[in-house]
Amino acid sequence: MSKNTSSITLDSQASQRDRKIVAELHSKYFSKIKHHIASSIGSATDAEDMAQDVFVEFYRRNGRFRENGDPEKYLFGIAGNMVRGYYRKKTRSVRTIPIEEIGSSTAIYGTRQQPDPVNLTERQELIKIIEQTIAKLPPKAREALELRFIYGLNSKEAAQNSRCTESAFRERLCYAIRALQKVSKKF
Repeated sequence: MSKNTSSITLDSQASQRDRKIVAELHSKYFSKIKHHIASSIGSATDAEDMAQDVFVEFYRRNGRFRENGDPEKYLFGIAGNMVRGYYRKKTRSVRTIPIEEIGSSTAIYGTRQQPDPVNLTERQELIKIIEQTIAKLPPKAREALELRFIYGLNSKEAAQNSRCTESAFRERLCYAIRALQKVSKKF
């Protein structure tokens, strides 16, 4: 038997052993981890998916786990990292307002209640300044905002629509967003 054949056999045996270990850990800790994640994020469906991902990640990292260590702590550590990632993604997501609602009190306040007149005036001024800022943007940056936030296209679709690379589209979008962020900070 050549050296390459023996190493493939050993790798195959190690892989089967690793799968068996992960399966045992899965049956022992899955419900605990799922419950922990669900209580952290408030979504049972997402928690189930994330709990499965914990074991996939454990399998991927198997070389980093010491066999004499506590697998439960290690798994909960991975789960904690996933929960933090979940919240990072959530805070980075942008709230979109349907175009029909722009200028209405629903878009400004998120409710159909009558807003405070002083607050409404300030918000209307901000909307006017934002509209002026958008109008001053280069056409490609303005198009990037429209494709992404009004039409709801993802970066790849919007880039194809603009006939540019995804990287170029993202640069245009970032330029437009930075211009709007400067306006909102001044206000």
